[in-house]
Amino acid sequence: MFKNYIKIAWRNIAKRKTNTAISTLGLAVAFTCCTFLFLTTAYEFSFDRFHDNKNQIFKVYNNYSSPVNNEGITRSAAMSIPVSPMLKNEVPGIEKVTRILNGESGAMYQNKEQSLQVNYVDDDFFGIFSFPVIAGNRQAPLGGIGNVVLSEYAAKKLLGNEDPIGKIIKVKTGGDWKDLSISAIVKDFPQNSSITFDVLIRSELNPAYTANKNDWNHQDHSVYVKIKPGVTRDVVENEIKPLVKKYRAADIDEMKRLGVKPDKNGDVYTLKLLPLSEIHFDTQIGTGSVTAKRYLYTLVLVGLFILLIAAFNFINLNIAQAFTRVKEVGVRKSIGAGTRQIFLQVWGESFLVCLLAVIIGITALTILIKPFNQLLGQNISLRHLYQPATLLYIILMVFLVSLFAGGYPALLVSKLNTVQILKGTVSVKRPGILRNLLIVVQFSLAVLLMACGLTVFRQFEFMRSMPLGYNQAAVISVPIDHPENGKHIIDELRRRLSSQTAVISITGSDINFGLGKDGSTSTSSIGFTLHDNLVRTNLLTVDYDFLKTMGIQLKAGRDFDKSFGSDTLRNVIINESMANKLGIKDPVGFSYLTDSSEPRSVVIGVVPDFHLYSPHKKTAPLSIYMAGNNDFLSYALINVNTQNPSQIMDLIKKEFKQLEPNNDFNGSFITENVDRWYKKEKRFSRVLAIATGLAIFLSCLGLFAMTALLVNQRVKEIGVRKVLGASVQNLTALLSQDFLFLIVTGVIIAIPLALMFLQSWLSDFPYRVTIGWQAFALSGAAALVVAIATISLHTIKAALANPVKSLRTE
Repeated sequence: MFKNYIKIAWRNIAKRKTNTAISTLGLAVAFTCCTFLFLTTAYEFSFDRFHDNKNQIFKVYNNYSSPVNNEGITRSAAMSIPVSPMLKNEVPGIEKVTRILNGESGAMYQNKEQSLQVNYVDDDFFGIFSFPVIAGNRQAPLGGIGNVVLSEYAAKKLLGNEDPIGKIIKVKTGGDWKDLSISAIVKDFPQNSSITFDVLIRSELNPAYTANKNDWNHQDHSVYVKIKPGVTRDVVENEIKPLVKKYRAADIDEMKRLGVKPDKNGDVYTLKLLPLSEIHFDTQIGTGSVTAKRYLYTLVLVGLFILLIAAFNFINLNIAQAFTRVKEVGVRKSIGAGTRQIFLQVWGESFLVCLLAVIIGITALTILIKPFNQLLGQNISLRHLYQPATLLYIILMVFLVSLFAGGYPALLVSKLNTVQILKGTVSVKRPGILRNLLIVVQFSLAVLLMACGLTVFRQFEFMRSMPLGYNQAAVISVPIDHPENGKHIIDELRRRLSSQTAVISITGSDINFGLGKDGSTSTSSIGFTLHDNLVRTNLLTVDYDFLKTMGIQLKAGRDFDKSFGSDTLRNVIINESMANKLGIKDPVGFSYLTDSSEPRSVVIGVVPDFHLYSPHKKTAPLSIYMAGNNDFLSYALINVNTQNPSQIMDLIKKEFKQLEPNNDFNGSFITENVDRWYKKEKRFSRVLAIATGLAIFLSCLGLFAMTALLVNQRVKEIGVRKVLGASVQNLTALLSQDFLFLIVTGVIIAIPLALMFLQSWLSDFPYRVTIGWQAFALSGAAALVVAIATISLHTIKAALANPVKSLRTE
């Protein structure tokens, strides 16, 4: 019996080659696209879930009331050194605590230096996170201050095939080299880990540890805690509150005195816990390369939209085809076939088409996975496709699509009256409400995606091309491997390149402009009280010729100058936002105290606001200081003549290799760095562009097949009308009007939906485009033009056909 069902189903599928090909192609394309998008989303949501105690691990962050934003709440993940012992020793609900501070990039074995990521952590690190120790001390890998732990990658790079355990290596700490003993090797962190490292050493080795171990205001690292089993986050946060009031009483009193109001819980300042499951998605205080959940939810919706459009095509075609089989159904019923048997037969054909489409889709995904990853900047592996959850999703998708697409028409034809079928009194010519509804929804989704895609692309282009306040195209940024020697390296680079006409000027800074190839980013800021007001300013340390190299014009005052010895002490250049914070009309010459242990800062110049950080955030107050001999400079900035960019880059690389032989040269133009700021927007706009193209393609594919079926049903009517004098234009308009009305309805419905989505999406950007009518007009017009062209392929052909032939057709 089952074999007979399959055989008949296959014969029916093969008999309707065109419609079967359209349905299979549409579903295969949709399955390929949405499976990749779902895999992408699933991969992002898998971050940090490999840790054994993931539900007990939290990141500590500052939560304090502030007039900085509309909500009056500011969050910061930077912690001071005394926080960790306080949490571990005085909070009953906390079991383990570790600091994590990014150190320098340097480790050496037998005088062979390698660029490796060094992190300062505490001995509880391995009791919190599940990074398996594969060799050495498994109980307490960092039990001694003289111990160092390496990843597999770092061990291989440093020692090759030697047994690493017990070997002495040198690790760079604050410009010095420390001899440390390798106590353990850990398995390389997985790709879906927010916490990354090559070399782990104890926090006490941080050069600033001794000076700042009792300083509650010096905040420069993250803190993670593991709470005890059965204890909730709320309980621990309530246990922390009185300790914060105890140790930060002076700060809290000062904030209250300055008029800072408590939050809804009555706190001016406290410490809170962010679950490990959220650190990959929190764009403000998250860890690593964070991804906002709104992007992931949008990817899921786009995938669902594509699948829905393909499924609606399939449903419409199945309904139309099912009613062309009424005589077959009547004969089957007359010889004893029941409703159940008819249903299974028709639904079985749909299931086979879906199964075939999935097989084609998985094959296509296997072939296209690499280009997809390159296009969208992902790192999805095919192994994710064969996870139990993914396979269950695929099986469920096949079942549901085939059930909806084939089940409804199967149910309709299986309930038809046998006598009416055999008499030929079943009418199938009038379009059904369901078919019309599905066409409207299809084109609504297509126009929605197109309008959103155009606006997202405009926003991306706007941000990428907006003036940032400095020279991008002609400045090369090069990370310095030994920032403690940064000032010397920049001076030497000036001397070596002084004869090169292609080099205009050279400077340095402790913060990169844009996101460089090294992928590092940092923020330095300080807060102080001035005239009973709280002032917080970002800090930037630079070398001479900074303004000249970056093309930043002074609005008032002067630049740093070697003839002024005081410039390397506390003289400062500020931006306009900082000048407004100071509340001085002409701030040049004004001095203020940021720290009682430091000399007063004297303003020598004012510059316009520029985007030191991504335009995802508004420009903030900025203070620019001149680097002294003991200050770190992490980046060389070189203004060049860009007539031959590759040649000048090779020249700079050659000189850097002589100054830093072990440096993996990562120089790049700032234009490239700025583009990396917008990686997520770029990916998002690409996804929407691909989705829009697929949505239009699939909608028109279904429209093409539906028009063909409609024309075939009205062959005789077309012949009669043509004999009675109807023109080609009349007949084309007659056959097209129903579809065009549905498409226009879909466009009208899509516009307010797109408007709501775009208003919500754009609200996250401080600098954004306006939502113009052009995107909606262009999307609607494009959908109509493509739809009319698709419909016309059949309607004009039918209108031009010989009416005699049409009337003789049985």
